[in-house]
Amino acid sequence: VDMGRLAAHGHSMGGFATGALLGTHPELFLVASHTAGGMSTQAGAAATSVAQAQAITTPYSLHHGDADTVVPLALDQALANQLAANPTPHQLTVYPGFTHPQIATNAGMLSAVRTWYVQHGLLP
Repeated sequence: VDMGRLAAHGHSMGGFATGALLGTHPELFLVASHTAGGMSTQAGAAATSVAQAQAITTPYSLHHGDADTVVPLALDQALANQLAANPTPHQLTVYPGFTHPQIATNAGMLSAVRTWYVQHGLLP
């Protein structure tokens, strides 16, 4: 494994775990992305915590459907705001009409993630 070319990606709880992982070990990852994740200010929430989000330095691509009734878009908007404050290179893409399961395997989202990974040196 080329430890200089590691990425992380997750969906939903995996998206929360991706944020937590990046906030705990920011030095290990070149680039990251998730779908339907985000940050919560509520103590004990499953989402990435504020303290974890404050430590994220890895370029991070966030993707969320605005019709998601499982994970509110507001959680990714909160994370994007925190990444801007860090400052961490990031991009939040909102997909109109997409529900929670629809975003996970959408071809447009996967293409955008691939482009993000190319831009940040993970892929040629």
